[in-house]
Amino acid sequence: KIEHRLMLALFLYTGLSRQFIANLSFQQINDDLTCFRFSNGENVIPITEELCKLLYQYKQYSNKKYAEKIFDINANTLSTEVKYISKNACGYAYSPTEYSNTFIKKALGQEDKWTNLYTVSRLTMESISTIEKHIDNAPPWLLDEQRKILWKWK
Repeated sequence: KIEHRLMLALFLYTGLSRQFIANLSFQQINDDLTCFRFSNGENVIPITEELCKLLYQYKQYSNKKYAEKIFDINANTLSTEVKYISKNACGYAYSPTEYSNTFIKKALGQEDKWTNLYTVSRLTMESISTIEKHIDNAPPWLLDEQRKILWKWK
């Protein structure tokens, strides 16, 4: 089902929490389906081309009105539905958090993940401390940068 593909894609291509996805409406997406707008447009988040295509297909299929939620379920039901879909698709009931974490790890990259920390935090609308949990070790330069900041206060 297109609705199921879109549910999984929203987690995999955005890293957004289930609360945001459960309450998402087309009103929060710009007309060309390339950006999400949250908090009255204060947070603008780009949408990948793959997700844009799915959103377009779903919009045509569902005939949802502009202000209606994309999915007619709450965050808890969304979790149950995502687990059910993934269990049927691949044999394991992955949670929305596991899908979002996959996005976060990919977005942080392989090299110096600390340089992407703020950007990924803004992209997923999660706190920096939440994103930081996906990084194993502090970079060697962090202590030096902290000292530089503190030394400015002499």
